[in-house]
Amino acid sequence: MVNDKVSKALRFFKNKKFIENTIVNSVRMRNQIIFGARAINRQVPGVIRKPTEDFDIISKNPRQAAERLERLLDRKFKMDAFLTRRGVSKQVEVYKVISRPTERTVADFVKPKRFVPSKNIQGVKFATLQFHKEQIKRTLADPTQQFRHKKDRDALLRIEIAKKLEQRRNDLFPTLFGY
Repeated sequence: MVNDKVSKALRFFKNKKFIENTIVNSVRMRNQIIFGARAINRQVPGVIRKPTEDFDIISKNPRQAAERLERLLDRKFKMDAFLTRRGVSKQVEVYKVISRPTERTVADFVKPKRFVPSKNIQGVKFATLQFHKEQIKRTLADPTQQFRHKKDRDALLRIEIAKKLEQRRNDLFPTLFGY
């Protein structure tokens, strides 16, 4: 039993990139939006990216989307390696897709409360940096969200650095012919 769990966990870690690619392809096909650290990382330079474990995905029907991804990953692994669980959140409906052997979350599906502006990068939709900036400022103003403040201040700083670097690049290399 223990040896079986170890071998399944090893298989999970060996196939982490495969799992990530499967999730990204699923998001692309379902027209969903990636937000959170993955979205910020995709839109900022490599030197200021932050390592992240899971995907945060916006879906109109988070439960159905999570269950669909779980089935897809189970099929790809040819075993019951993932499960869907309702997450704990006071503000939004969250469903998590979790690896059974490692008990790590691979994706969180959330139903949006409002419109989420997105940027299409290589066929995948990512929530814009401006959206994240507004969300973070709202969270920082809320004293009940104190537990998130350190992480959010870090994300806000990375967004500000990215904006500054983009502005500097635009100043150094203005577009030719006004395009």
